[in-house]
Amino acid sequence: MRMRKRISLKSKINLSFLAVVLAFGLFSAWFGVRLIGREVIKQARDKVRLDLNSAWEVYLERIRRVEDVVRLTIAQPPFKQMVKSGDREGLMETLQEIMRKDGVEWLTVTDSKGLVILRAHNPEVYGDSLIRNPFIKRALQSLDLSSGTAIIPREELLKEDEGLAQRAFIETESGSSVFDGMVIAAAAPIIWKGEVLGVLYGGMLLNKSYEIVDRIKNIVYQGEIYKGRDVGTATIFMNDVRISTNVRKEDGTRAIGTRVSKEVRDQVFLKGRLWIGKALVAGNCYIAAYDPIRDIKGKIIGMLYVGALKEKFLDLKRSVIRV
Repeated sequence: MRMRKRISLKSKINLSFLAVVLAFGLFSAWFGVRLIGREVIKQARDKVRLDLNSAWEVYLERIRRVEDVVRLTIAQPPFKQMVKSGDREGLMETLQEIMRKDGVEWLTVTDSKGLVILRAHNPEVYGDSLIRNPFIKRALQSLDLSSGTAIIPREELLKEDEGLAQRAFIETESGSSVFDGMVIAAAAPIIWKGEVLGVLYGGMLLNKSYEIVDRIKNIVYQGEIYKGRDVGTATIFMNDVRISTNVRKEDGTRAIGTRVSKEVRDQVFLKGRLWIGKALVAGNCYIAAYDPIRDIKGKIIGMLYVGALKEKFLDLKRSVIRV
């Protein structure tokens, strides 16, 4: 009987020890899984932050290209002579050729008071004032190159090119409409022998232009597809509306006119803060980053977004755990 009691006591001790070991093992496994999960998500967030930096470089590089077109054009003595003499025909031929070669959507010449001398894409409309245009106004005030992003009213787009105004129009998912255009542009003073002759102003419309967002997707994410979906996407917002994107809706069309979530809008568009986190984008979950886009006066007018498909990171976490 004593022997049985001793064995029973010993067994209880062993069982208790095994229970402690098992509980510790289970806790360690649970903690390890959570730790791995947090590390994978942290790495995803860090990567998206770097992706956003790369996206900004693509965006700014496109602004620099517009700057170069304007700067190199005004540096040519024949161009300055045509402005000085009022040679509209010569200016039109020169600027239209530059537009065809260099990928700007409009080039406009004004005099020193901001009155239009020539619109290369719409030469019949001239003589009106563009002195309130932010790029032209700053170029004349500073006598230096002015460039960046701005929202241009529909009326001004119509004068440059009716096609630009048509492309700017977007119906949003809430039923409202976008009429104005978000542009990247540059303007520089035309100076000849110390005299300010006027300004050369050029740019491109971002509404329904996919050059920048698709370039971001191809450079940052190499156009990779995972389980039938894009690994990475990019978007340019005007205010909180998608005006340029490679995010796709269920029918495969670009999600133009859809809006960002209220949480992101409040943090980025209203408060001017970088936002990084999990976001539901057109039905898919992404690790996303949103950053405010400001005009040349510093006012927030939109957002730049990049996102990496969350499922790929979750599958990575599962594969690590299995190992």
